[in-house]
Amino acid sequence: MRNSMFTCIKSTQTAVEADILIVMLRSAGFHPLDLATGGHFSMWGNDISFQVLLPTEEVAEAQQFLIDLNA
Repeated sequence: MRNSMFTCIKSTQTAVEADILIVMLRSAGFHPLDLATGGHFSMWGNDISFQVLLPTEEVAEAQQFLIDLNA
């Protein structure tokens, strides 16, 4: 996982939702990136989203984990 590429597994509307997903994924043994607090901005009229990023090789299993949780 040292040189992993990262893929967005889910986008949320709030940082709190993203943080909850990150904690859930970590507790299940996945390795999401920490949520970057300074990189989220919006132009007038656009929605802000917070992306939960995982190493690409973990995405398929993590998506099934989230489906099973109905998250």
